[in-house]
Order: sequence, then C-alpha cells, then structure tokens
Amino acid sequence: MENIKEKKRRGYLFHYSEGVKEAFTNNEMDQVKKSSAYYRQGFEFGKILKLELENNNEQISKNSHWKSYCL
Repeated sequence: MENIKEKKRRGYLFHYSEGVKEAFTNNEMDQVKKSSAYYRQGFEFGKILKLELENNNEQISKNSHWKSYCL
C-alpha cells in the first residue's frame, strides 16, 4: 500500500522530469505546467544539462576532426 509521502514524492518527481523533458524537446516552458516549482526546477536543470551536452558534443567533434586531419 502506498503512503502519502510516496504519493507526493512521485508527483514531485513527475513534475521535475516533465520540466527536464520540456527543456530538451521544446526549449520553452509549458504555460500550464510552469506553476509547479518542481517543473520549473526540472526545466532549469534540463536547460543546463542540454547546454553542457551540446558543448561536450562540439568539443568531441572538434577533437575528432583534428585527429582525422592529422592522420
């Protein structure tokens, strides 16, 4: 049986993960969901994570290009 804390925690995690997904897919907050603090936190984290991944991918591409150029 699920207790109240577990149910709340599941809701918080759901909103947080929705925010992260929106940051990756739409690049803007959903007007309805943005009222949730957990959604906003997830969205901000998602934007930062997406930027870091893009920067890492650019760095890898530059290094790969340089290595193939040198061979």
